[in-house]
Amino acid sequence: MNDSDLDLLLARARDNPPDTSAAELAFETRLMARLREERAGDSGTPLVWRLWLWFAAPAAACVLWAILQPPDLMPVTPAGGNDDLDLASYLTGEML
Repeated sequence: MNDSDLDLLLARARDNPPDTSAAELAFETRLMARLREERAGDSGTPLVWRLWLWFAAPAAACVLWAILQPPDLMPVTPAGGNDDLDLASYLTGEML
């Protein structure tokens, strides 16, 4: 196909525009009806997922905090231990 054939086809297409009046008739009404139908069809499922995520988020945050928490630097002392000695051991990093 050469340029003159293409120009001829494009000129004919410009001379005979398609009739879009049928598509324009009540377009807004059809569009709003379709949107209403789509919203009604899937309104329950996302709500269930959103509620489940809101209830699961605190539990997931607690698990994540427990996993990422740094190890305890001060060892657990037996009951009746010497607090001053424990503090000195903690500050110096040596077991006294």
